[in-house]
Amino acid sequence: MADRVFSSFEGTVGSFSTYRGAIDLSGPLHDDGSILYRFNTFYENAGSFRDFVDSERLFFAPKLKFALGDNTNLTIDGSWLQESRTSDDGTVAIDNRPADLPRERFLGEPFQNVDINVTNFGYLLDHKFNDQWSIRNAFRAQFVNSERYINFAF
Repeated sequence: MADRVFSSFEGTVGSFSTYRGAIDLSGPLHDDGSILYRFNTFYENAGSFRDFVDSERLFFAPKLKFALGDNTNLTIDGSWLQESRTSDDGTVAIDNRPADLPRERFLGEPFQNVDINVTNFGYLLDHKFNDQWSIRNAFRAQFVNSERYINFAF
């Protein structure tokens, strides 16, 4: 187990000024494999086929697993996501038919953003008594903060 090291690096470039980079790393922190880690992260920045619409996301997810004994493990993990994007509510319809507007027309305000921050953390403690019996204790918490500019039309 101590020699299992994994790493992955990814880059993506796409239409509408879209680019993304991601990293995934895992392996042991000690030679005996008693502490394992995993770390995922990505950054993404993207435009849209609509004018003035874009998004940006940043994500981190660390994880540690401790072998507390031959049959007992403690896993601690968390994640954090920060996302900011233009709120695009689509186009209008008149008499249940789409309005005759260009596809790229954005009808909102360029500063009409949605900002989201999501934080998760938790743990899993498990102990195996034998092949038939084990016990697990887990905890998970999530905190979400979301802000959105809303343009009311009267």
